Formats: sequence, C-alpha cells, structure tokens
Amino acid sequence: QSPLILREAPGDHEHGRKNVELARRAGKKPMPWQVSEINAINATGDDGRWVHSDAVLICPRQNGKSLVVALVVLYRIYILHQKVLFTAQQWTTAKELWDETWKIIRSRRFLSKELESKSCSQGRGTFKLKGGGEVVFTTRSPDAGRGLTKVDLMVFDEAYNLTDPEIAALAFLSQAAEDPQVFYMSSSVHREFRQHQNGQVLSAMRHQAIEAWDADEPLYLSEYAAPEDLDPELESTWQQANPSYGVISNAKKMRNIMRRMNTEAGRINFGVEALGWGLWFDEDARDDDFTPVLDDEQIAAMTVESAPLSKMTGLAVVVDASPDRSVCAVSIAGRHDGHVIGHLGYLGDLSTADVVAVVMEVCERVDPAQILIDSKSPAWTIGEALDREGIEVTKLTFPDIKHATAAFLQGRDDGTWFFTDPRHRIADAFAYAQTKETGGEVRWTSTGGAICQLTATNYAMWAAAGSEEIRPAARASTALARPVKNRGGVRSMNF
Repeated sequence: QSPLILREAPGDHEHGRKNVELARRAGKKPMPWQVSEINAINATGDDGRWVHSDAVLICPRQNGKSLVVALVVLYRIYILHQKVLFTAQQWTTAKELWDETWKIIRSRRFLSKELESKSCSQGRGTFKLKGGGEVVFTTRSPDAGRGLTKVDLMVFDEAYNLTDPEIAALAFLSQAAEDPQVFYMSSSVHREFRQHQNGQVLSAMRHQAIEAWDADEPLYLSEYAAPEDLDPELESTWQQANPSYGVISNAKKMRNIMRRMNTEAGRINFGVEALGWGLWFDEDARDDDFTPVLDDEQIAAMTVESAPLSKMTGLAVVVDASPDRSVCAVSIAGRHDGHVIGHLGYLGDLSTADVVAVVMEVCERVDPAQILIDSKSPAWTIGEALDREGIEVTKLTFPDIKHATAAFLQGRDDGTWFFTDPRHRIADAFAYAQTKETGGEVRWTSTGGAICQLTATNYAMWAAAGSEEIRPAARASTALARPVKNRGGVRSMNF
C-alpha cells in the first residue's frame, strides 16, 4: 500500500533497517507500509544527519500509526540513546502508547534489563534506560517537557489539534539537541468540524510540503487516503484508503462504522476518518479559487416567475436539511409542457412539528405522487414522523443523490429544468455549493453555508422527471401560500 500523496527526499536507510531488525527481535513484524514510514523517518544524508527534520504522517484511524511510533521510539532510546518527548491532546492517547511500548519492553529480557525506571501516573508516563535513553509520554502543555533539558525527537500525535503556542512552548527543548527531529501524526483535517478548528497548523505544513517543497530543507509528507472520485461505499475504496486493510480493518468493521454514521454529517465524518477525505484550511482565501457551479447569468436562465402547480404532473416533494441541523427545506417539483419545474416552499428551522405540518398541508392541497427524504440526512427524523402520520415516504439513496445532481446539470444544459426563486434563496446556495466527483459521478457539497434549499429542489425535480405516474393536482391553484409563525432565523413558506 502506497500513500496517495508522498513528498520524500532520498537518503540512507541504514537506521531504518536496524530499526526494523530491532522490532523483529522484540517480536514485532511491521507491515510493509510501516516499514516504509520507519525508513523515511530514520533516513540520513551523506553528513549523517536526519534528511527530514520534520516528518508528517496523515493516515485514517485504526491503521497502526501508534506501532510505527512505538518502534521508532524504542530504536531511538535503546540504540541511539536519545531523549524523546511524545505529546497528545488527550492523556488516554498518550497512555495507550505508553502501554504499547511497555508491552514490548517487558516481553523481551534484552530490553527490560536495560530499563532503569518507569512511571505512569497523573498524566505522565516515562521510561529511563541505563544507557541514557529516555522517553516521556504526556499531554500537550507548557510543562510537558518537565525534567528534560533537550529533546532529540519530538512527536506530536493528534496533530489536527495542534496550535502554534503549543509548538512554541516546547521549541527550546528541540533547539538544545544536536540534530533535532519533529514527527507529526494525525488523521485528516476537516475545517468545518468543531474539533478540528486548530487544524490550521497541520494544514499549513501539508500545504508547504505539496506546494512549496524545498529539496534543501525537505519536509516529509506521507498521506494515506482514497482518491476522492471513488465511491465511499465500495470495499475497493476502503482498501485504497487504509494501508492496514485486511489486517486491522476489514469489510465487516467498515460496514459497521458506515451503519452507525447514518446521517449526512456522519457520511462526511466517515470520509474524513476512514477514507482520508479532508477539507483542509487553505492559505489562500476560498474566494480566490472558488468558482460557482452556476454563475448569475446561468441562475437567471433557470429561474421562472411561478410554478403552475395545478397544471403540473408527477408532483414530488422532498425534505432536506443542512448537516448541522440548523436549516431545513421543503421543495416540490413537477412536469409541465416538456419542462421540469421546482419550487422551494419552506426554508426554516428543522422543527418536526412545523415541517410535518407543511408536508401534510401539501398532501392535502396538491396530492403529490411521491414524498422523498435522504435516509442519511438529518431530515430523516421528519420521514419517521410522517410515517407515524400514515404518510408514505420514499428513501433517497446515495446513488439517487448522484443521479439527481447529474440530472440537474444536464437539465440546465438542455434548457428543460427550471425553478422559482422569488426570494433568491436557491441563488444564495450557489455561493457555497460545489460538486464533488465520487465514483465517476457527482453530488452536491458545501464549502461552508447551507445548501439544503438547492438539494431539496434538485432532488424533487429529479423525482418528478422520472415519475411515470401522472396525477393532477387536487385543487386548481397557481399559487399556494400560508404564513408560518416566525421564531427567528431564516424562515419562509410559500406553497
């Protein structure tokens, strides 16, 4: 298994080979990808110094990154007699690595007999060797390096949550070493995740390695991920993203994770944590490279003044919501005179009572042929509530979503798909909407703002276009409207 992105300078791998041999003697056989990482981290130049003063390993969770670190740490303290500092955001992470290292040491006499002391309590674990090697496992804090006068190897685990002040607080320890090295480990960063808001540091390092790699001061980057144009539901995609697939992770485990992450937010999380699909903090502003899928002229060309619901057939209603549950949209669409026309009827809170009331009123007034909701959208709670009211809801699948997105773009090109947008809510969505290729097909994603008003309208149009059932509206009316009490925030209703 090879990383999707690799930036590596050539070097001598003698230390790497010795590191792997020490691992073998200690009863550990690293996998091929782990051997590659051990070689790269331990690579030296003609002058005997480390080729990579900074090394970054980005890999999906549960692939064995911790074993790479444990084996490198053992080599550095036992063979090179170095001082090592391992820091993590959470003590549980640091203690897990201390435990893994201790299991290796105590399993072999030739290792345990060199141990002078060990400790593990109050957020700090240590191993001190008779030959002078030493490692400290702890959480990141200003006094993380307490007791150390220098650090030869600094390891930052959970680097997606690493800040500049935390690096600065420990920098003086590395400066005291003759040939210091810093190793960063992490899964991918998603800039919209609350827990990843400190991901700017790792994002900047990754950007530097990719866009501004310097052969004189090479930054090592090894990033394991699946190509983003692959289908996230295919096992072949899981295999490409996870270098330990079949040994640590497998199809059953991955399917279980997917089943638990059964919302739109969960789907995004699965992509980040299991497939390496990050959304990184860019040094360039988003506006500098963001190109809307539809420009103002194209939006205007797709916009019509009204939707003649009384004359439309194949009516379909779709409910969708933003991943953070802040906004919900209800749209209706149908066919008329060879065209497909979509209409946004509700945009407001994801309130079960309000949204169910909207959908039930639509059912009473125009009797739609279909009501559809993405089963992995936060809006699926509305589907469950409608089911309790005796209203049949069809589940939109991931392939449906991709087909609907492609149909929207084709309908635009053909000049046969239109939508009403009197308040410019759908037009607003194109300030954030972009298409993402997955498995050779595309789907809508957002760069930051809510786009559920677009997706709900798009999916309704797709369902109406494909509906074979032709059912006229129950009442002759060209406009349906009823105000909903405004509780604050974005809210509108127009059916």
